[in-house]
Amino acid sequence: MATLLPPHDLRPPPDGWPDGAPANDHLRSPAAAQVARLAAREGLFCFHFEHRAALPLPDAWITPGREDDAAPPTWEAGVLPEGKYQSYRHDLLLGSFHPGHRAKWSAHELAHGMVGFAWAPQMSALAVATAARLAELVPVALWYFWDEIHAARCSDHLDAPATASAWCGACERVQGIQASDPDALRRRDAGWRFVDAELAAIARTRRLGRPIPHAEGGIDLCTDGLAYARAHGPRLRSDAFARFCAGLAAGPERARTLDALEARALAVARAITDDAPLPPLAPSPAVGRARWILQDVGWRLLQVWEDADGEARDALDAAIAGLEAAVDAGVDDAAPAVAAAQAAFAVAWDEWYLPDPEPVFAVGYALPTGGHAVEQLVDGLRTVVPLTLELIDDAEAGSIVLDFAAADPVRRAPIGARFADWLADRHPGPVAELAAYEAAISAARRDGLAETLGDGDGAVLAEGAVVACFSLDPVALAAAVEAGTAEGAWVGGRLTVLDHGRALPDAPCALVVGQGPDGAVLADLPRASGDALRAGLPLPPAETDALRALGLLVPTRWPC
Repeated sequence: MATLLPPHDLRPPPDGWPDGAPANDHLRSPAAAQVARLAAREGLFCFHFEHRAALPLPDAWITPGREDDAAPPTWEAGVLPEGKYQSYRHDLLLGSFHPGHRAKWSAHELAHGMVGFAWAPQMSALAVATAARLAELVPVALWYFWDEIHAARCSDHLDAPATASAWCGACERVQGIQASDPDALRRRDAGWRFVDAELAAIARTRRLGRPIPHAEGGIDLCTDGLAYARAHGPRLRSDAFARFCAGLAAGPERARTLDALEARALAVARAITDDAPLPPLAPSPAVGRARWILQDVGWRLLQVWEDADGEARDALDAAIAGLEAAVDAGVDDAAPAVAAAQAAFAVAWDEWYLPDPEPVFAVGYALPTGGHAVEQLVDGLRTVVPLTLELIDDAEAGSIVLDFAAADPVRRAPIGARFADWLADRHPGPVAELAAYEAAISAARRDGLAETLGDGDGAVLAEGAVVACFSLDPVALAAAVEAGTAEGAWVGGRLTVLDHGRALPDAPCALVVGQGPDGAVLADLPRASGDALRAGLPLPPAETDALRALGLLVPTRWPC
């Protein structure tokens, strides 16, 4: 129980926490910290989902009648949803960091990488579905049980049952490890009971030759496994996947049998809960990191290869072979082989009909050239800060988004808010303030609890409301941009806004933005009041009453 009971070892691994996820994600529970330490030893890390382009699937990989599963995700109000097919692959060992998801996802994703996957030629559909169940077993036990041990919660959820893990904004804000957890043993044992019951159902499935479910508290890995086999079956039976497993994924990360995958899953589980020894997947973190990158890039080229023919396929063959050779050699730096593959692909793209190189190599982390889906980020920003992008276009500052893509922080916040904060740091001024205003409008959400329960006692900022402070009037600025009287410009080497050729006047203010039944709700305040509200300090009674009337301040308790 060393990893789950005090004293907790919260020291980072020798080479630091795994890249690609906020450090606090690894410190939300002792189990999360243990997963992160184990993942760091393997060189595992997370890619940024919004920076990663989803490549079109070959037609032969799409199950008839399931075409919607294969559709790439599209932005809506600054959110890029993760689709079940494109994002959910057990053979992708790298984790996915989605800034709109909960902190629990980092440990879940990294645990997937440590468990790996199973594949063998001529694997039956039931075996594929069962392998999917086994691949999910430990990440799911971690999510619902072990990652909850000693995890800090808000006062409303201190006594939550073992399988309670619904999202709570207050719990996310108090994220961390609590010193005392009287339910630690119960949660630990409940997780192992879940694992044992699932393995018993899997054993019956294999013995009887038909799916035997084990459902618990809404968890049903049997159904999930069948859905995975249905969606991924054509891909797993393809020539491309056979080649992937023969060369790029021929190491211990791929189990050859269901028994081997079960043994690996149990070893990972014991390493998380009991600090038991776990055989490594890679001889060193550097070799592991290089291998996962080579696999990732190689698979994307194989996906293109599947639809190519003739000389184009021959050229792709050579590029993929270089990556396979680097994996076989156990290199500790993927960059030379990836750079050679990028160069070879660029030549092939110039000569034959192939997808554009940028999305092919937009993996969501840095490569020798690119690695970020810049056009995808621009598309996302246009759904949140369209007026800001107009000003940037006016000023011919197109490189700004490229700079943002390279510096975008690993942070659980919407793309609009991250871009506005980055602009405020790199290009402070009215353009950044307009971005902050547009991002606030997009990020604001309705407080359904207050709307349902009505008046009560106390006053607190509504859940989903946003407070933003400005040095000018952002509403007037937005109106001027829409009317075409204001445009972006470079003045004295700084990005700014001119209205009818004149600089904008200072007009310090604050806005509280929320969402009501009919759309956005805005209230303007003196700048000092906005600063006080953001700090949780009381406001003058008249301002409090006005914000309550708009639903921007809500009760802390109701009569019952």
